[in-house]
Amino acid sequence: MGLSAEMVSYIKTGHCPCCHEEILSPAHVSQHSDDLRTTALSLLGDLGDPDKEPDRPGPGSGLLEKFIHSALSTLETAVVLNYKAKLVPDTAKALWLGQRQIQCQTCMNSWDIGTPLITSRPQGSPASERPLPPSAAQAVPPPTAPASTPSVVPPIVTPVVPRKVDLTGCDLVAVTGAKQVEIPVEESRKVYQNNSKSTVTKEITITNSITSGVTIDSSQLRSYDVDTGVTVAGFASIQGKVTKQLSTHYSVMLQGTFDVTEKTSIDIPPYSTIEHVIRWKVISWVGAALLGKSYSQPVAQIPYQVPLRLTYDDTFVDAPEERKRRRRR
Repeated sequence: MGLSAEMVSYIKTGHCPCCHEEILSPAHVSQHSDDLRTTALSLLGDLGDPDKEPDRPGPGSGLLEKFIHSALSTLETAVVLNYKAKLVPDTAKALWLGQRQIQCQTCMNSWDIGTPLITSRPQGSPASERPLPPSAAQAVPPPTAPASTPSVVPPIVTPVVPRKVDLTGCDLVAVTGAKQVEIPVEESRKVYQNNSKSTVTKEITITNSITSGVTIDSSQLRSYDVDTGVTVAGFASIQGKVTKQLSTHYSVMLQGTFDVTEKTSIDIPPYSTIEHVIRWKVISWVGAALLGKSYSQPVAQIPYQVPLRLTYDDTFVDAPEERKRRRRR
């Protein structure tokens, strides 16, 4: 596993790879320029998962074995904390989320330290189908008569008890995957006709008003780190609070009215009918809200939508009756 492009950018510049704001002081980057990369790679490789208790033999019954086991635990914890302090010091505008993720406290987006290393299967026959070397082939004993098949005892299957995550008391701790999108709302059409022998210039008004607000798709609520086998409960008790926290994060009202009123003019050719087609849409922030206790690793995520403004695209086309009339000519 190597470092992600976002992590390389963070180490080299001290800026957030998402919003490009300075979150790590230039002095810290300059002072630790030689070992920041080594530190990040150490968290990925030498210590495995930095948020997981390392596997080690349990303490023995003797006092010496217990002392050695306790000392190793304390040393490993101190090493990991020292690594994290270099990457995300107290002066940084960032937060260690765990799961090898760092979160910018300016835009609230997060990124992974590393990227998965993808390995491919060697070309050719699998190892189990490759021919044996001559020396090994000679050592293989001749086949013998098959022994009687013993009775097969079916294995005992232990049912898996689903893990339950209770969101009671949780808050919005971060957002991820945030981006602006255009969401279609409605389409309107108006017809303008000119029955004179000269071109007519007509002034028209484009206007519309809709009411919209911050929404959360509770049907897509799921655990943050596990896709299956986890039951998430207690969201109803925090839904209103999370919706309000999203509106505060984007500095918008929970629900508001969006208006558009503009004037324009069109030229209508003689003896013709044109149609004005207006496609209305709302520019919105969409992403996933990460839920958890304050300053702790997220435990659940849920999609959200935050409307920003109302806009439109319009075009002028021949009206249906005009198209029919032209085809008859």
